[in-house]
Amino acid sequence: MNDDKTTLFNEDPKYHSLWKQALPPLEHYIPLMYILSASDQNEKISISIRGNANGIFFDARRRNEFLILKVIRSKEHQKMNWKNGLGETSQIAIFPPGADLGQSDFLWRISSAKISRPNSFSNFDNHDRFLTVLSGGALELKTEGKEDVLLKPFSVHHFSGADKVSCERRGEEITDLGIIYNRKWIEASMKVENAKGQTVKLSGGTHFIVCLENDLFVGEMRLKYLDCIRSQDVTDLKLSSSDHESKFALIQILTRI
Repeated sequence: MNDDKTTLFNEDPKYHSLWKQALPPLEHYIPLMYILSASDQNEKISISIRGNANGIFFDARRRNEFLILKVIRSKEHQKMNWKNGLGETSQIAIFPPGADLGQSDFLWRISSAKISRPNSFSNFDNHDRFLTVLSGGALELKTEGKEDVLLKPFSVHHFSGADKVSCERRGEEITDLGIIYNRKWIEASMKVENAKGQTVKLSGGTHFIVCLENDLFVGEMRLKYLDCIRSQDVTDLKLSSSDHESKFALIQILTRI
């Protein structure tokens, strides 16, 4: 491996041209699900590449500069205004760090917001979104040119960031959780599950496990409401709850070449 490639960081598109020069044509990879795993002699960087019908995805990082598990407590979330200034959001994580929400120059962003009155969602061209309701009843979404959606608690809705969406709560004040991601560079998914003492199998990429209800244990680590764990290079995580069944959101993020 050439020395210049040891500077690569996970999810950084400015290095994609290097990889395009180094990799065989795309058709050599599809439809393989896992095609390459390698590291340099000094174990400074590890690279994994996989492909499917949607493209190829890579994961490259310096081993000593990425934590396998990182706990993010709810008190660490950064409060800020919505991009359109019509509400307030609590930012859980954004990549790259320091990206400007107003300029939409991020690859992905995970956040939670409260909705207490009729409102309109911010516009994010070239981005897609996943959204779920955590508390307060259902959220009615009205999208220009599309059917209305009644988003009930813990169901997940996927839509384009360019959609013109207005929303209105059906019940008490809504708390939501969502991810916005640049569809050109990122593939993402989000689902809500119950913690029943199961082992969660994780595939490639970055994962966030967000506690949505009661206390959640990830191994021996205890998460409270809206605490989360960011995992990298972890294949199995044991999840359990304390006295009552707990719900959690599982978010996966993959970088597209």
